[in-house]
Amino acid sequence: MRNVAGNFDVYRATAPALGRVFHAEVDLVPSGNGAAFVVASLLPASVPLPSGQTVLSTLNGAELLSLRAGPLASWDVRLPNDARLAGLAITTQAFLLGGGPMRLSNAMDLEFGR
Repeated sequence: MRNVAGNFDVYRATAPALGRVFHAEVDLVPSGNGAAFVVASLLPASVPLPSGQTVLSTLNGAELLSLRAGPLASWDVRLPNDARLAGLAITTQAFLLGGGPMRLSNAMDLEFGR
């Protein structure tokens, strides 16, 4: 897990295991937001925003897990059992929306395993 001052420490994810279900969740209660989506990228980032928050996952070429409502937004994604994905590293971060200004979460740096 990676975080910086200004981002909410509310995002958790399981280690992605090939052929199994990947689970991610965002606790929206501390931020007061109503929904979240997750960005998954091949590259980490550190882009400070004027709001005092920091984008920790590169957005260019990123994949998105769809918007989910809270108070506990969650995703379950079955991963393919493809050995070519073993060792692939990704960075994920949640974007929290609704009920106030957009907020950013901590990042989870994950590696696909067996």
